[in-house]
Amino acid sequence: MPIRVIVSRSRKLSENYNSESWGLSLDTEFTGDLSNTQAFQEQVNDLFSLVDNLLDEKVQGAKGGRTASRAPANGRGASNGNARRTNAGRATNGTNGNGHRKLTYAQQKAIVSMSRKVGVNPDEWSEDQHGIPVRDLSVKQASDLIDALRREIEAQDTQGAAT
Repeated sequence: MPIRVIVSRSRKLSENYNSESWGLSLDTEFTGDLSNTQAFQEQVNDLFSLVDNLLDEKVQGAKGGRTASRAPANGRGASNGNARRTNAGRATNGTNGNGHRKLTYAQQKAIVSMSRKVGVNPDEWSEDQHGIPVRDLSVKQASDLIDALRREIEAQDTQGAAT
Protein backbone atom coordinates (compact mmCIF):
# COMPACT_ATOMS: atom_id res chain seq x y z
CA MET A 1 0.00 0.00 0.00
CA PRO A 2 1.51 3.37 -1.02
CA ILE A 3 1.94 6.20 1.45
CA ARG A 4 1.11 9.76 0.42
CA VAL A 5 3.88 12.26 1.14
CA ILE A 6 3.27 16.01 0.98
CA VAL A 7 6.28 18.32 1.22
CA SER A 8 5.65 22.06 1.59
CA ARG A 9 8.01 24.98 1.97
CA SER A 10 7.61 28.74 2.01
CA ARG A 11 9.88 31.76 1.90
CA LYS A 12 9.29 35.29 3.02
CA LEU A 13 11.29 38.33 2.01
CA SER A 14 10.81 41.56 3.94
CA GLU A 15 12.16 44.91 2.91
CA ASN A 16 11.12 48.46 3.90
CA TYR A 17 8.10 47.21 5.87
CA ASN A 18 6.83 45.26 2.85
CA SER A 19 7.02 41.53 2.50
CA GLU A 20 6.59 39.05 -0.27
CA SER A 21 6.17 35.34 0.15
CA TRP A 22 6.41 32.29 -2.03
CA GLY A 23 5.25 28.77 -1.38
CA LEU A 24 5.64 25.40 -3.02
CA SER A 25 4.07 22.03 -2.21
CA LEU A 26 4.90 18.66 -3.69
CA ASP A 27 2.43 15.81 -3.35
CA THR A 28 3.64 12.29 -4.20
CA GLU A 29 3.29 8.65 -3.20
CA PHE A 30 5.96 6.43 -1.70
CA THR A 31 5.57 2.91 -3.03
CA GLY A 32 8.86 1.43 -1.81
CA ASP A 33 9.51 -1.08 0.96
CA LEU A 34 8.09 0.50 4.12
CA SER A 35 10.08 -1.82 6.35
CA ASN A 36 13.20 0.10 5.29
CA THR A 37 12.63 3.30 7.24
CA GLN A 38 16.11 4.61 6.40
CA ALA A 39 15.32 4.55 2.65
CA PHE A 40 11.97 6.23 3.27
CA GLN A 41 13.65 8.95 5.39
CA GLU A 42 16.27 9.56 2.69
CA GLN A 43 13.62 9.89 -0.03
CA VAL A 44 11.60 12.34 2.05
CA ASN A 45 14.76 14.37 2.77
CA ASP A 46 15.53 14.37 -0.97
CA LEU A 47 12.02 15.72 -1.64
CA PHE A 48 12.52 18.51 0.90
CA SER A 49 15.86 19.38 -0.73
CA LEU A 50 14.25 19.43 -4.17
CA VAL A 51 11.44 21.72 -3.02
CA ASP A 52 13.93 23.97 -1.17
CA ASN A 53 16.11 24.30 -4.28
CA LEU A 54 13.18 25.01 -6.61
CA LEU A 55 11.76 27.61 -4.25
CA ASP A 56 15.17 29.24 -3.74
CA GLU A 57 15.58 29.55 -7.52
CA LYS A 58 12.16 31.18 -7.82
CA VAL A 59 12.88 33.67 -5.03
CA GLN A 60 16.38 34.45 -6.33
CA GLY A 61 15.01 35.09 -9.83
CA ALA A 62 12.20 37.29 -8.58
CA LYS A 63 14.35 39.30 -6.20
CA GLY A 64 17.64 39.56 -8.04
CA GLY A 65 19.68 37.50 -5.61
CA ARG A 66 18.39 38.83 -2.27
CA THR A 67 17.76 36.06 0.24
CA ALA A 68 14.49 35.14 1.87
CA SER A 69 14.03 33.65 5.33
CA ARG A 70 14.18 29.89 5.23
CA ALA A 71 13.25 27.11 7.61
CA PRO A 72 16.03 24.71 8.56
CA ALA A 73 16.50 21.66 6.33
CA ASN A 74 15.47 19.30 9.11
CA GLY A 75 11.79 19.91 8.30
CA ARG A 76 11.00 21.15 11.79
CA GLY A 77 10.35 24.80 11.01
CA ALA A 78 12.13 27.98 11.94
CA SER A 79 12.98 29.00 15.47
CA ASN A 80 13.75 32.42 16.87
CA GLY A 81 14.84 31.12 20.26
CA ASN A 82 11.30 31.28 21.62
CA ALA A 83 10.44 27.63 21.13
CA ARG A 84 6.94 26.60 22.11
CA ARG A 85 6.81 24.91 25.46
CA THR A 86 3.95 22.50 25.29
CA ASN A 87 1.96 20.20 27.48
CA ALA A 88 0.36 17.38 25.48
CA GLY A 89 0.76 19.44 22.30
CA ARG A 90 -0.79 22.63 23.67
CA ALA A 91 0.90 25.83 24.76
CA THR A 92 0.92 26.21 28.53
CA ASN A 93 -0.62 28.82 30.83
CA GLY A 94 -2.92 30.34 28.19
CA THR A 95 0.02 31.60 26.20
CA ASN A 96 1.21 30.80 22.71
CA GLY A 97 4.57 29.63 24.04
CA ASN A 98 6.44 32.92 23.86
CA GLY A 99 4.87 34.54 26.90
CA HIS A 100 2.14 36.36 24.97
CA ARG A 101 -1.51 35.72 25.62
CA LYS A 102 -3.14 33.58 22.95
CA LEU A 103 -5.80 35.04 20.69
CA THR A 104 -9.35 34.97 21.96
CA TYR A 105 -12.11 32.77 20.58
CA ALA A 106 -13.85 35.89 19.23
CA GLN A 107 -10.67 36.92 17.39
CA GLN A 108 -10.27 33.45 15.90
CA LYS A 109 -13.90 33.44 14.79
CA ALA A 110 -13.52 36.93 13.23
CA ILE A 111 -10.36 35.88 11.36
CA VAL A 112 -12.04 32.80 9.91
CA SER A 113 -15.16 34.75 8.91
CA MET A 114 -13.25 37.65 7.37
CA SER A 115 -10.89 35.27 5.53
CA ARG A 116 -13.88 33.57 3.93
CA LYS A 117 -15.21 36.94 2.80
CA VAL A 118 -11.84 37.81 1.24
CA GLY A 119 -11.56 34.31 -0.25
CA VAL A 120 -8.31 33.26 1.43
CA ASN A 121 -7.31 30.42 3.74
CA PRO A 122 -6.99 31.92 7.26
CA ASP A 123 -3.93 29.84 8.17
CA GLU A 124 -2.16 30.72 4.92
CA TRP A 125 -2.91 34.43 5.47
CA SER A 126 -1.61 34.15 9.04
CA GLU A 127 1.52 32.28 7.87
CA ASP A 128 2.16 35.02 5.28
CA GLN A 129 1.71 37.82 7.79
CA HIS A 130 3.20 36.29 10.96
CA GLY A 131 4.81 32.97 10.04
CA ILE A 132 2.48 30.91 12.26
CA PRO A 133 -1.01 29.41 11.98
CA VAL A 134 -4.02 31.26 13.40
CA ARG A 135 -4.25 29.05 16.51
CA ASP A 136 -0.75 30.16 17.63
CA LEU A 137 -1.26 33.92 17.27
CA SER A 138 -1.01 36.24 20.24
CA VAL A 139 -3.82 38.69 20.98
CA LYS A 140 -1.75 41.48 19.37
CA GLN A 141 -0.91 39.45 16.27
CA ALA A 142 -4.56 38.45 15.88
CA SER A 143 -5.58 42.09 16.17
CA ASP A 144 -3.05 43.05 13.47
CA LEU A 145 -4.33 40.25 11.23
CA ILE A 146 -7.94 41.36 11.70
CA ASP A 147 -6.94 44.92 10.77
CA ALA A 148 -5.20 43.65 7.62
CA LEU A 149 -8.23 41.56 6.67
CA ARG A 150 -10.51 44.54 7.30
CA ARG A 151 -8.40 46.67 4.95
CA GLU A 152 -8.54 43.91 2.32
CA ILE A 153 -12.35 43.70 2.62
CA GLU A 154 -12.63 47.48 2.31
CA ALA A 155 -10.39 47.44 -0.77
CA GLN A 156 -12.53 44.73 -2.35
CA ASP A 157 -15.70 46.66 -1.52
CA THR A 158 -14.21 49.81 -3.06
CA GLN A 159 -13.21 47.93 -6.22
CA GLY A 160 -16.66 46.35 -6.43
CA ALA A 161 -18.36 49.74 -6.12
CA ALA A 162 -16.09 51.23 -8.81
CA THR A 163 -17.00 48.61 -11.40
